Amino acid sequence: MNALKNFLYKKGITRFDTDTALNNKVAQHYYEKNCFTREGITKSYFKN
Repeated sequence: MNALKNFLYKKGITRFDTDTALNNKVAQHYYEKNCFTREGITKSYFKN
């Protein structure tokens, strides 16, 4: 993750969006632990 963040920083990229399932608490915690901030919930484009 640090290598990715360093690469993005060097390229001047200041925004990187991720998407996890609402019930994927492990992934959400991982991103938040790595300084990502939660901005909201997007409407799913997959039909169950």
